[in-house]
Amino acid sequence: MKWPEDFLNQIICGDCLEVMKTMPDNCIDTVITDPPYGLEFMGKEWDKLSRNLMNPNSKKDIERKAKYGKNYAGRCSNLPDLSKLNKYGYEIQQWHYNWATEALRVAKPGATLLCFGGTRTYHRLACAIEDAGWILKDCIMWIYGSGFPKATDISKQIDKMAEKNIKIIEAKKELGKWLKDKRGDKPQKEISKHFLSKTGGLTGCVANWELGFNLPTWEIWIKLKELLDLDNRFDYLIEGRPKNYIEAERKVMGKDSRKANSSSFNCGLGKWDITAPVTPEATLWNGWKSHGLKPAYEPILVCMKPNEVSYANNALKWGVAGLNIDGGRIGTEKVNVHDAPKGTFAGGKQNRGSIKNYRNHQGRYPANVILDEESAGLLDEQAPKTGAFAKVKSGHSGKSKGIYHDYAQRGDDGTTFYCNGLRGASRFFYCAKASKSERNRGCEGLENVKFTAGNYSQSPVCKDCGKTLNGTNDHSNCSGEIEYREMKSKKTGNNHPTVKPLALMKYLCTLTKTPTGGIVLDPFCGSGTTLMACKELKRDYIGIDNNPEYCEIARKRVNAVPESLF
Repeated sequence: MKWPEDFLNQIICGDCLEVMKTMPDNCIDTVITDPPYGLEFMGKEWDKLSRNLMNPNSKKDIERKAKYGKNYAGRCSNLPDLSKLNKYGYEIQQWHYNWATEALRVAKPGATLLCFGGTRTYHRLACAIEDAGWILKDCIMWIYGSGFPKATDISKQIDKMAEKNIKIIEAKKELGKWLKDKRGDKPQKEISKHFLSKTGGLTGCVANWELGFNLPTWEIWIKLKELLDLDNRFDYLIEGRPKNYIEAERKVMGKDSRKANSSSFNCGLGKWDITAPVTPEATLWNGWKSHGLKPAYEPILVCMKPNEVSYANNALKWGVAGLNIDGGRIGTEKVNVHDAPKGTFAGGKQNRGSIKNYRNHQGRYPANVILDEESAGLLDEQAPKTGAFAKVKSGHSGKSKGIYHDYAQRGDDGTTFYCNGLRGASRFFYCAKASKSERNRGCEGLENVKFTAGNYSQSPVCKDCGKTLNGTNDHSNCSGEIEYREMKSKKTGNNHPTVKPLALMKYLCTLTKTPTGGIVLDPFCGSGTTLMACKELKRDYIGIDNNPEYCEIARKRVNAVPESLF
């Protein structure tokens, strides 16, 4: 591949390490990416951290190479999953270190890296990026209200292990009587000789079974059925259960009375059983769940490649330095900024904090917090809409000499603090508005198979509200219980499960934009939202992903963005 004609504004299907190795040094202005978190999200192969090595002899690689030809550069081989993070944490960190090192090489001095991370694994990601040579400058918190809590109900687990449940005890006694009847006149030792102890001696296993003291293992049960010509009536006591435990039936207290709304799939609302714990142990632990809090943010690591000398020198030599602060300002309201000399107070004598030392600009300084519409609304509810955060005391002047605007009268409650009227606290942060139509934009002709677990839906469905976990529905008041529901359609255009809002990616691309635009590299481009943002903002881009299906989706979505006339 030749630089730059084979790279600029292209989506390359392949291993990002191998692709970046074909790129020259110091050629990228910005890296914005969302690498796999290692959580195996929804069972997806791409979220299993991997060594990014192609096995040319594997059946899967041979099939994909034949199908996609030169556009396919190899799939990933899996590393240990997150459940073994403590044991394999170094390997996971090394995986991130490898791509971050190569990204550092192709990035210009002073280039910015914005990297999304998972709340449970980003510490490994941050260490790897820093070890690779990047400088960690900040961490943006993208806060959203659409996260779905996933936690195991400890009380229900205890009921599933309820050996003391009276029904189970009775069932074991019934099984014992049945075994005794089927044994007939045969001595117990005639049966137990087939199940000798480890030392080769006879045991009292048959007597224990017939008395209902314990149950045989599944392997022994299969052999016992052959010896006594047993049917399957008691298989449910043994098959697929943890040793010495079986699930206790929880009491059904009622039905969920909620009804589906227009935005839900109407899949079972009003039909869910509301259950209560059965055993005393489960009752004691009712309300306790595993360490699974409702996800409400994603960290975005803000990193930079070291400058050559200073920001100013770097800007002149490499054409990239710092962040586009004015371009990323929040809102359009007029804000007053004080330019008093160092060491002076913001008020007092002429030219020492007086009105002459103030200037105005439009919009607020970009913050390291980004909200979605839902979280912004929740913040505004908690911080009531107001012009000022504190009322003016009665008898004080309502004039501020143009610094904070003028109050309407003495004793004003602060409602005229801002000329634009009342606003909530979310005005201090950028709010990324998501569009439900942007997900399948350009993918109308594609018929990709939705993610399935068996014959179920792409996303788990919330039992409480009936809505899917698609990233836009609010589950803040839900219990966290889910059920996979079969979808009416098994086809979709964009079947990538973690599509970022286009407005969010446009803001990040704007914040990192250079005066001349600059090239954006996304080595894990997925379904191409970052690339769509670049095209809308007239920034050159390079997208890389090792999944041919996602690359095709990304191309369709990017092509659907109209060319800018200006």
